[in-house]
Amino acid sequence: MERTQKQLSFRSELDFCIGFLKANHLPIPKIDRNDSIDALGKWYGRRKRICINMKKISKAIRTFRVAEMPDRRSAGGVLAHKIGHFIFDLRKKSLLQCANLALREPGSSSYEPTLLEAICEAFMLFVWNPELLRVGRPKRYDVMTVVLCLKPIETRSWREVIVDPPLHIQQFIQRWIEGNRFND
Repeated sequence: MERTQKQLSFRSELDFCIGFLKANHLPIPKIDRNDSIDALGKWYGRRKRICINMKKISKAIRTFRVAEMPDRRSAGGVLAHKIGHFIFDLRKKSLLQCANLALREPGSSSYEPTLLEAICEAFMLFVWNPELLRVGRPKRYDVMTVVLCLKPIETRSWREVIVDPPLHIQQFIQRWIEGNRFND
């Protein structure tokens, strides 16, 4: 059976996320597909299980080439966000102690209704483009590296990860770095 581009993309994004967990000596939760859940993805804390709904995952729509960085609604973006929930559960005490630090700067994305979601959105960016998080949201980057003692595995500059964006995307990224919130 031939795999679809979406399945191949998910496999490489899954491998990248697992590589991140291994490089940081973290346990690997069970990760599987469940197209019956009512969300893009779900974290089941008691069972240490992440489910991804591939039917609901939007194919990452890109107006510019992003090298190895998935859209936040793609399988890789959702997976990294859900791994953020997993890490929050593992290191909850450390994270709750630094909550004010993380929330003293604009959000990493437009989806941050709670401290938990703010940490998970920052984590997603830390996995896929850590230097962009460091440049744009340094306090959240410090939460990842200092408080959680995580090490990024993506080592290219954010400009190398986001390749040749059109002018409006360049302006958007610059405004975000300067402290404006995401407007998806």
